[in-house]
Amino acid sequence: MNALLEFFDTSLWQHVFWTLLHSIWQSALIAMVLLTCLSFLPARRSRLRYAMAYGALILVVLSSAVTHGIIANADSINIAEYSIAMVDSRMHDSTIAEAGHAGVHSNDVGLHSTDAGHEPVAESSQSWWQSTSTVARQWQPVAIAVWLAISCVLLFRNLVLVVRTEKLKAITEEAPSSIQIQFKKLKDRLNCTLPVEVKISNSESLFSPCVFGIFRATVVVPAAMLTQLTSDEIESVLAHELAHIKRYDFLFNLLQLAIGSLYFFNPAIHLINRQIRLEREACCDAAAVKAASSDMAYAKTLSKFAEWVHQKRNIDQPAMAMSFTGSQNRKLLDRVRRVLLPEKTPYTISSAWGFLFVLFGTFLVLASTSSGTKAIASYTSALT
Repeated sequence: MNALLEFFDTSLWQHVFWTLLHSIWQSALIAMVLLTCLSFLPARRSRLRYAMAYGALILVVLSSAVTHGIIANADSINIAEYSIAMVDSRMHDSTIAEAGHAGVHSNDVGLHSTDAGHEPVAESSQSWWQSTSTVARQWQPVAIAVWLAISCVLLFRNLVLVVRTEKLKAITEEAPSSIQIQFKKLKDRLNCTLPVEVKISNSESLFSPCVFGIFRATVVVPAAMLTQLTSDEIESVLAHELAHIKRYDFLFNLLQLAIGSLYFFNPAIHLINRQIRLEREACCDAAAVKAASSDMAYAKTLSKFAEWVHQKRNIDQPAMAMSFTGSQNRKLLDRVRRVLLPEKTPYTISSAWGFLFVLFGTFLVLASTSSGTKAIASYTSALT
């Protein structure tokens, strides 16, 4: 156990530790700016809203990369300064020794007085925030070990879910010829050139149309719904799923899940991810309305699915599938409002006041993390 903690008590993991702490306030600030910008964009600007939300997620990752670089660079500079100081100290000691042998007492006294003059500076450099960062550093190996373990578990879980989702293709059947023809027309209308097929499933675990697949996308429609939907409603559903495929949403969702696994401890990341999912569905809804039906007809289709989801609320959809209904009834109602009221600003999932509170708390954390950035070099030299 001690050997494991010593492994995580190196300069590399110290840099990661402080970078992750800085990401808390950085992501909170980015999320607050995102929500503020989205509050001025109407629902009809769905593609811009999605680009801003996903861009905010990427910006958090980039800010962490820049922060890590700054910390590592400060570490190398401080180590160099420490080395120079050590050389100067040794030269200083040798000068004192030579002066003592030569009997130059006056110089000896002067040198000792100069050396003594450094002590108050060293004592005055100690402050409460350095003590705080010292406590943080003591827990740093444990915190990093826990973070790495949980991140690996979440990443592995996502990989397992991807494999299980791919295996769902084995329990699907060919769709009726009428659905195949309708699907091909929609594919041409949306100008989707990617390889894709449509299947039906009798599995009870699938109560909503969804799309999955990495190398070859597959749209899966529950067989039970074919008898409950009109031809126009089926066309709307297929158009929505084709929009997911054309936009490479499955791959973007995988990247989103990977980032979420690494920042699992960060509430702002979870909020940004939820906003991305809302905007992604809104983009596909807009594409479906444009390609397959009117806004009123599509809103009725969503309302029908809202009732269907309420009846099947205890059944979980495959986690990696891009589902037509999503996972919550409230999101479906929000999508209906976006379709019917495109000039209105959609409801955001959190207020700016909440993020101001988060920012206030994380800036208090900065009292230790900023000092920790400066103290990394001294910690590293202490280890060596």
